[in-house]
Parts: sequence; C-alpha cells; structure tokens
Amino acid sequence: MKPRTRTELIELLDWWRHSYLHHKRLSGILERCDDAFPGEFADLEVAAREWQNRFEQMPEQVKRLLNADENSTPADSEPGLTADEVRRLLDFNRFLKEVGSQIRTAVEDIKPRLDFKDADPDDPLWDYELEIKLYYILREDDPEYAEDDDNFLTKREEVWIDPDDFNPAFDCPSHWPEALRAEPHCWLFYDLYENGYGPEFPKLSLKDCLRVGKVWVDVQAWQQYMFAIPPPAGKSGQLP
Repeated sequence: MKPRTRTELIELLDWWRHSYLHHKRLSGILERCDDAFPGEFADLEVAAREWQNRFEQMPEQVKRLLNADENSTPADSEPGLTADEVRRLLDFNRFLKEVGSQIRTAVEDIKPRLDFKDADPDDPLWDYELEIKLYYILREDDPEYAEDDDNFLTKREEVWIDPDDFNPAFDCPSHWPEALRAEPHCWLFYDLYENGYGPEFPKLSLKDCLRVGKVWVDVQAWQQYMFAIPPPAGKSGQLP
C-alpha cells in the first residue's frame, strides 16, 4: 500500500471517530421530531438509519484493508538482497544508532530537572513521562513520494523508561545474508523490521527500510500534577 493511501485511510478513521457522536445526536433529533409529528419524518428517519448502518460498517472495512497491508510481507519471506543493498542497510543501522544516541542526549538534557522536581516534597509535580515519537519518511526520489502528503512509511511511539532503552544490540535472523549479520543491529533498526504495532505503525521489510529518507523525532515531556483542595476550616465533616 502506498504511504499516501495509508494516510488517507487513517484520516478516514479519524473522521469517522469525530463524526460518529455527531451523527448519533442527529439521529436522536430525527426520532424526537417523528414523535412530535408522526409520519412527517418517517422517510427521512428510514434514510438516516440506512445511512447509519453503512456508516457503522465503514471502520471495520478500513481496518481490514490496513491489516491486510500490514500482514502482506511476512518477516520470513524477505526478498533477496544485493551486496549494495546490504551495504546500505548496514549504513542505515549505523544512522539509526546515531539517532538513538541523539534521542538519549535530548532526554538526558530534560530528565535531571524533572527528577529533581519529582524528588522535592514541596514541588506539586506528581509524576512525569518522557514520550518519544519517530516518523519514518519516504525518500523524495521514491516513485510513491507525494508533495502534498506526509509520506510516512511508519511511525513509532516509545515511553522512555531507562537511559539504555535505545542501546541494546540485536542479532538479525540467521537465514539473512551473512554480510547483514556482520554487526549487531540497534534497537530502532531491529524494531522497524521485526515489530508491527497496528495499522499506523506497521513493520517495514528490508526493502522498505531502504526507502526511508528522513526520520522526524519528537521528544515530549508530560508533567502531571495533582492538586488537593484543602478541607474547610473547623472540624472535618461538620457544618458550623
């Protein structure tokens, strides 16, 4: 499936989610109008119910298309790779290792301040999370690249737990070319070809990994606060 097609299907699902409650409210209005004016709105209500039935079927149909695309390239059926493609994949692995290092640097710039606030009993901070979002963007010279699209091949979302999260090295499958197994794979590369997390976050084949031209990284710190309203003056639970 083309990146643009996946984007449009996901946008269709988002539109459905936002429209569903609005449509239910309009259906309620029609029912009340029919109660107030029996027969006046009968045809309109029947048409609305028919449209609602089709409307409710749409997300399942969209999800089937997305899931079929996600499962279309099993991990154990990778196509043959040329020596040049293997070299580029190893370069990509090193590139992603550097991306992971930059993410760690960004987190280490933010985390000490939040840890200090979290440990301070006088600070109202209740908890915090560091979320990492990665968007893998199609190369501009790819035949499927579209100027008016975001061109996301896949996305990843990570909640930072430990500073070494992005550092582990993984060995790739034993049936892959020996040259590709010449060096360990970083987590970001391994995660791309090994794991899929639903229609918006599909895993990539090795061939599709070579289509990545840019990686957009979004590091977000979510600060969570809990404010308790003090009890009223005087004895708790008693009215003056």
